Amino acid sequence: RFDLKIFDLLAAKCESKAGVSPKAGTKPGQRLMRGVERIRKLLSTMPEAQAQVENLANDADVNLSMSRAELAECCGPLYAKMQDFVTETLVSAGVEASALGSVELLGGGTRMPSVQDALTETLGTSAFGHRLDDAALALGE
Repeated sequence: RFDLKIFDLLAAKCESKAGVSPKAGTKPGQRLMRGVERIRKLLSTMPEAQAQVENLANDADVNLSMSRAELAECCGPLYAKMQDFVTETLVSAGVEASALGSVELLGGGTRMPSVQDALTETLGTSAFGHRLDDAALALGE
């Protein structure tokens, strides 16, 4: 879901920069989605990221950039939804967040500092164990 939100934001930037609006499922959309993934991964380690999406508009490459602040603004509703889900899960399990020793994070977005910050705020701890991305899940680790 994070990638889809980022896709929408970068597609709007593509339209303003190059006059092209890539749609999901098309070849330009697939190229943009690869750029989205690169930018998301770079933003996990840097405050600002850039990616060049090749052959996006009439055989032209488009340079796109994004900051962590833009990411936080665009994905804010998803962070809130995630926090609500974690809170509801703890309540339904009858477990206090303070009783958790550590939290294992799974999935591609787990390396995102903003996801970790949202979970730290919700759980009151930053005691995260392994941060396993999608590749680890596919391998069953």
